[in-house]
Parts: sequence; structure tokens; C-alpha cells
Amino acid sequence: MPVSGIGQAIVNVRYVVSVSISSRFGSQQFPLHCLVLPKLTVNLPTKTVDINTWKIPKHLPLADPHFYQSHGIDLIIGAELIPFILQSEQIPFDDQLPPLQKTSFGYVFSGKVPASMTTPLTCLVSAFDNLDAQVKRFWEVENFDVGKCLTAEEQQCEAHFASTHSRNADGRYVVRLR
Repeated sequence: MPVSGIGQAIVNVRYVVSVSISSRFGSQQFPLHCLVLPKLTVNLPTKTVDINTWKIPKHLPLADPHFYQSHGIDLIIGAELIPFILQSEQIPFDDQLPPLQKTSFGYVFSGKVPASMTTPLTCLVSAFDNLDAQVKRFWEVENFDVGKCLTAEEQQCEAHFASTHSRNADGRYVVRLR
């Protein structure tokens, strides 16, 4: 299944896995069908952020306690789960930083950061056709001779093949010559 994103780059996905994710802080589970890719994106954040001056309340359970460290991304959650994961509570942090947003997985920083902390823009978008449409299109391509008019000689050849072909012990097709 081809998946495309920013810049119309296309990656062909060969595997889908069904998983269930849950928070470290609760029992709610979210079933997901995940597309398996060799790499999701660059490390995020792209460089480690110095948070020594940030006054993050110690009692708040953070979804990722190491959010400020540059590291790989394991899973991208699609927009279909966002309404079930985001919760209404937001805690304003300070004028320079985005608010803390409560989620089912803990609190996350969500929003714009000051220009001095910005890194290269990373945006993740994917879109793919319905699997039924993909399969239909596959069979349309594979059945290229559907509706094709055969000549009399081609019809005789097809009829001869249909009435005389068989498979031998090796699995090869055998057709009588006449």
C-alpha cells in the first residue's frame, strides 16, 4: 500500500500490525492498526533542549519524562484517536512556552516554542486509499484482457488450452500440441 506525506514522497508499506496501547498511569487501552515502516521520521526533538530553567511541576505525570532529549520516534498516533486521548485540562506554563496539555498518557507540551528553541520544521502527514479501492485497482490492472475481442485463431487457441491442459507431478503445465 503506498503511503504519501510531505513533498509527495511515497513509501510502499508491506505490513500492518494490530496493537493495543495504554498509559503508564491508567488502564484505558486504545486499539490501533499500525503501518510498519523502516523509519518514521527524524529524531524529535532534532536536538536536546535545555530545560534547566523550566519550572515543570514535579507532581505532574508527563507522558514522556524525557521529552527534551533527541531520540527516535516509536509510534505515530493517527488523528482518529486524538479526540479520545486529549483531555480538556490545560495548564499555562509561562509566556515563553506552550501550555501543558493533559492526555490519557500524561501531560505533554503542545504548541509553539520561542524562536531561540526552534529546530527544522518537521511535519507528519499520511494519506492512503481505502484498501478495497486498492484491491479493486489491482485486479483491474491484472485483468488487462477483460473485454478484449479475440480473433478466431486466438479463440481456437484459448479453447484448445482450456480443454487439453493439465499439471504434471512437478507442477508444470502440460498442453497437448494437437
